[in-house]
Amino acid sequence: ERRRRRAPRAAARSAASANGAADPAPYDDDTSASTSATTSHQQQQQMEERTSGNELVDELAGLADQVRRTEGAVLEMAALSSLFATHVQQQATQIEALYTQAIESTKRIESGNVELRKTIARRGDANVVVGVILFLATFGVLFMDWMTG
Repeated sequence: ERRRRRAPRAAARSAASANGAADPAPYDDDTSASTSATTSHQQQQQMEERTSGNELVDELAGLADQVRRTEGAVLEMAALSSLFATHVQQQATQIEALYTQAIESTKRIESGNVELRKTIARRGDANVVVGVILFLATFGVLFMDWMTG
């Protein structure tokens, strides 16, 4: 960029010296203008770098906040997952206990049904025995009445 700015002025300087006007002032102005333009350009570049640096810092701060929030959410999810696993384990234990009780109840119901069948069978036999006893008692009373009478 310096060369581009100096080239037209150098051409003007050589034209002025060809005309016979040797004026050292334009050369000094050219150097000071070039220096101030360079300084201005450097300052502008530094400002741009600062601005982009500040933008980068802001972006990184935003990302850091987002990471913290995400980390908190992950920790909360981990705690909830642990709590869920604990409750599932407790429920599994309760289900196992209920299953064991159901098996025992089923066995007891089956043995109770067997006893009921036996009782029903005995009752039928008992009815026959009672019927026979009543029949014999009735004939025994009739026989005794016939004998006495």
